[in-house]
This record gives sequence, C-alpha cells and structure tokens, in this order.
Amino acid sequence: MKMTCHRPRTGRRPSSATTCAMDASRDGISKLMLAEKEAQAIVRAAREGETAADARRDAEKTSRLRAAVEEAKGEIASYRAEREARYAQMVAEVRLERRGRDLRATRHARRSESAGNKAESENRLQAEFNAEIAKLHGQVNAAKASVVSDLLNAVTSA
Repeated sequence: MKMTCHRPRTGRRPSSATTCAMDASRDGISKLMLAEKEAQAIVRAAREGETAADARRDAEKTSRLRAAVEEAKGEIASYRAEREARYAQMVAEVRLERRGRDLRATRHARRSESAGNKAESENRLQAEFNAEIAKLHGQVNAAKASVVSDLLNAVTSA
C-alpha cells in the first residue's frame, strides 16, 4: 500500500517526513476507530442475540410456569371436589344417624307415653266401672223393697 502525504493547512510548510508520519498516524487512528466501531457492532449484535435468546428463554419459562399453575389449579379443584363430596357424605351419614336416634327416642317416648296412657286409661276405666257398679247397687237397694212387695202381691193374688 502506497502512502500519500498531504500538506497541513497551516501557513507553514512542514518537512515531508513529518507530513508523512502524521498521515500514517491519522491512517492508523482511522483504522483503529473503524475497528472499534466494528467491535461495538459485534458486541451490540451479541447483546441483542443474548437478549433475544433470554427473551425466548423467559417466554418459555413463563409459559411452563403458567401451564404448571393451570395444572395445579386443576388438581386443587379436583381435590377440593373430592373432599367436599366426602364431607357431604359424612354430613349425610351423621344426619341419618341422628335421625335414627331421634326416631328411636320418639318411639321410646311414644311407648312410654302409651304405657303411661294405658295405665291411666285402665285406672280411669276401673273408676268408671266402680262408679257404675255403685250406682247400680244403690238403685237395686232403692228398688228392692218395692220389687219384693210386688212379687208377694203377684204370688198371693193369683
């Protein structure tokens, strides 16, 4: 590569060796700046690539997390339904047991009441019977004298 030397724009004329050295250093600086820009572009592209890869990974993680959450919600709903059904069954069994106990207690109370009513009814009937017998004895005693005299009259007059 051939180097060309340029004159500076100052009023003085530098030596040709100085001018060529300055041109060479400017050319090196330009190359360095160009290389730095290329490196920055490479780094930026790498970062963007990492960012895109990170975004894809994050999206995959998020979708897996959402799927896991949905699956867990389904399992929770299934477990809850199972437990609620078991609870309802237990409540029904307890109610049935209580109802059976209540029915047995009611039957026992009715039997006791019937037994009490039966004894009470027997006592009441016995008292009514005794009162009726006493009334009949009173009527017999009251009519005894007139029946005996009517019988004597009937036997003697015939």
